[in-house]
Amino acid sequence: MSNIHNVIADYITALTMYDECITIIEFGNDDGRLFEYVASDDVCYMGISQSNDVDRLLEEYPDALFVSGNYNDDELLCSLPRLADVAVCINKLQNELHPTTLINNLIASTVSGGHVIITVPNGEHDDSLHCWTQSELVDFLRPFGLMDCFTCCNDVFLIAGLDIT
Repeated sequence: MSNIHNVIADYITALTMYDECITIIEFGNDDGRLFEYVASDDVCYMGISQSNDVDRLLEEYPDALFVSGNYNDDELLCSLPRLADVAVCINKLQNELHPTTLINNLIASTVSGGHVIITVPNGEHDDSLHCWTQSELVDFLRPFGLMDCFTCCNDVFLIAGLDIT
């Protein structure tokens, strides 16, 4: 089975292949695993974590920046410049009471011409607060600039990409 972090890293590479240097912000990073797949001299990475493990993440990944906080906290988000070429949210959206707020925050942190990548469990195999099948996720994200949506990891996850204008 494919590793979702590896699939996302490959997707980021495909979206940004002509960019010399990219900035990635991951909303809801609790383990630093995406950074392992995207780390390079051409990547500036920041993870926003709701866990209390930020000190461990900073020690384990000294080339990345991790901040502790709620990724729906307006004060935290206002302190971030709109700088991400790619904003990523891995398997958090389905548990949000107000998923459109999180999507708008991802978009607000991304530069014009950038991308947002969202993953959720495939609703055909999941019982989260919000369960989306692929067609339901496409319908939900279309107003936000959906560019594509596909399954990965043996249809366990859906990955959606948004173009930011």
